Amino acid sequence: MQFSTLIAMAVATSMALLSKTASAECPLKCPSVIDRVCGQNSEGVQHTFTNQCLMTILNCKHTNEWKVISRGYCPNDLQKRAAFDPENVEFPQPGCSQWCPDVISPVCAQDKDGKQVTFANSCHLNTAKCEYPAKNWTQISSRTCSGDLS
Repeated sequence: MQFSTLIAMAVATSMALLSKTASAECPLKCPSVIDRVCGQNSEGVQHTFTNQCLMTILNCKHTNEWKVISRGYCPNDLQKRAAFDPENVEFPQPGCSQWCPDVISPVCAQDKDGKQVTFANSCHLNTAKCEYPAKNWTQISSRTCSGDLS
């Protein structure tokens, strides 16, 4: 009887330690801080995260092995292109969704000039369609654009 009690206590203690370790490594909530990082997963896909905490949560929930490769926007990110492309002088239309989930499900889209951009997911593409209607974005595939994995 005493041996089985010891085993039960050891198992319970181990489970408690494991759950405490998991919750310490996987935050359930991130601060509302904008400190963008560019992350890249093991497949070479890049994505701009609002902050490193959001990338950590994604790593905990999925085994994508995202790693920070630089601070700020990723080079292939539409928002960075829009901010620094001298040809793009239009401002976003008001009233468009400003929030999209940090779910990586890449889509490739092309604008009216033939410029291809990989969006993190279809929500980001739809936001771009709303904010920049003159670009006339059209989804051309449900994966990263071919030139974005260089």
